[in-house]
Amino acid sequence: MPRLTWRQKTYLDARLLQAQTLLVVTKLSLLILYNRLFSVTSFRIVNYVLIAIILQPHSLACIPLANYTLPPAIAGSRILYQSANFNSDATPTSAVVLFPYAPRRLADGTVPVVVWAHGTSGLYANAAPSHLRNMWQYYMAPFPLVLQGYVVVMPDYAGLGVSVDGRGHPIVHEYLASPAAAKDLEYSFKATREAFPFAGPKFVVIGHLQGDHMKPVLAAGALPGMENIFPDFKINSILTPEGVARLQPDKDVGGNVAITAALFFSADLFKPGWEDNAYMQRFQSLTSTGGMPVAGPMLLIQGESDALISHAVTTAAAERTSKACPEVSIQYVRYANVSYGLTMWVSQRLWLEWTEDRFEGKEVEVELRLERVEPLRPAGAYVPEMNWYLAKGMESYHTP
Repeated sequence: MPRLTWRQKTYLDARLLQAQTLLVVTKLSLLILYNRLFSVTSFRIVNYVLIAIILQPHSLACIPLANYTLPPAIAGSRILYQSANFNSDATPTSAVVLFPYAPRRLADGTVPVVVWAHGTSGLYANAAPSHLRNMWQYYMAPFPLVLQGYVVVMPDYAGLGVSVDGRGHPIVHEYLASPAAAKDLEYSFKATREAFPFAGPKFVVIGHLQGDHMKPVLAAGALPGMENIFPDFKINSILTPEGVARLQPDKDVGGNVAITAALFFSADLFKPGWEDNAYMQRFQSLTSTGGMPVAGPMLLIQGESDALISHAVTTAAAERTSKACPEVSIQYVRYANVSYGLTMWVSQRLWLEWTEDRFEGKEVEVELRLERVEPLRPAGAYVPEMNWYLAKGMESYHTP
């Protein structure tokens, strides 16, 4: 088996995307990366090739995308980079970078970058958007953004996409630990600029939030990460014996969020008073973002019929943040009769225009501006949820 020596900004041949195991040596450690690509329709694993690659210190693995259901005239690479977890331990992480055919340009000639913070996909490596042909939330935001001329960076988050570190220890996805996710977003942007010099210094972060407070199914997802963050924390202080037992099949299957939801969508699996557990309270205090300082303009979008993220909680967080940062513009828009899954769809025109305005340097009013949007037709006339997904066209008649 040949050994390939890499230099910075070197690209792998597209066929190497089919690697099941990719060995990458960096200055810090040997990274064992499980790079599986699944079909959304059948979850059939593609062919495997084993490759050993030597990386120069601080260099990046950049793997062109093949076999994904990308829009026409879109290019992409999967990058492997170093991030950090909640406790600042170095953590190998993956991301996808999408490139437009005809990009927008900043004044210095570089291309503006949007970093996409995806919503809940799952807890384990194979729930990573980069492991799915359609990249999970595809036309919810990433594809419209790249088609509008932006370079789009899509980090998987640590623990998703890359399953073990250089010592062979599992990488735990610290679900709902917002400081850890923020590091993944920051370092993915820096890694993209390192690998692709045309990526500009200015960026906008757009995200689909994962939750606002500890409902049972969200708490279940956060527990493995809490155990990683707090070494003295024991999951059995939160879950009943049956709840603890359900964690193992969830881990064994390693599926997406639907598996975790099916196993834990019940408060009966939690001990009475679990919300008041000292570690649970500490976790929420450390990861809460409402009222924290922000550096620039912010757009908040909320569906009023959201069952996971209460608009009352979002409103309170917006008000706390505005008081903490009176010099920052916060535009807060609520959509009537809109659920969690529809928020990005109904507001697409708003956030695309807002993003364009930021890169063009348009001035904003320094205040908390509240708006409410109602539908043109009666709410019941609209499709309530996504009822389709992207699959790879296998025959000529599958595409227009």
